Amino acid sequence: MIAEIAPELGLEVHIEPEYGYVGQIKTKDGRIFYFRNTSFDLNGQSSGDNAKR
Repeated sequence: MIAEIAPELGLEVHIEPEYGYVGQIKTKDGRIFYFRNTSFDLNGQSSGDNAKR
């Protein structure tokens, strides 16, 4: 759902392609937010843990 509305909001969304529940949202000003399922704004450690899975 996020990926569908992101272009209207000027956001880039990158979702892990195999399972589709982990990803990142990049704002127009370059800020990046990570999510897993419905948990948003994961810290760097959590993001790294997700990348290892």
